[in-house]
Amino acid sequence: MVTRNLDQALSLFENAATRDSTSAPVQFNLAYVLEEQGRLDDAIIHYRAAVRLDSTEVRYPNNLSYALVQKGRPFEAIEVLTFAVERFPDVKQLHKNKGLAHLDVGNSFNLEQAEASFTRALELDANYVDALVGAARTAEARDDTPLARERWNAVIRLAGDGPSAEVARAALARL
Repeated sequence: MVTRNLDQALSLFENAATRDSTSAPVQFNLAYVLEEQGRLDDAIIHYRAAVRLDSTEVRYPNNLSYALVQKGRPFEAIEVLTFAVERFPDVKQLHKNKGLAHLDVGNSFNLEQAEASFTRALELDANYVDALVGAARTAEARDDTPLARERWNAVIRLAGDGPSAEVARAALARL
């Protein structure tokens, strides 16, 4: 059922994009459906079009950057997010995604940048579990085991029985 609905949505948005290639919402929705189908390269093309067509919508660079990180293209994601966080400094998801991109690069400079991005996201929302997970992963990557343990325990407190808590428990077991 879900596949059929995605196929119908894909057909709808492809037709709409053919009729009007200058509609940022159409480009975004087409990209989203393509991403849901696992077609990240195609999704990235349409997310980029949405960003180019409308710089006022925060979802466009956010989704583009997340797709780039998923695709293993963190440097491109960092570039997109650098502009996005300047434009939307109070959007926690942008800071979290920027942290993920820097974490994926993994060198010491980028780990510092990841820490700063996750810290900013947590300043915006102290209970933002996804940013706390990123901050814990960053502490691990920096070989700061006490800080990593502290952060993983905080994830467990905030996430309860959710999937992030399971990730945290597994991380604590290996530390």
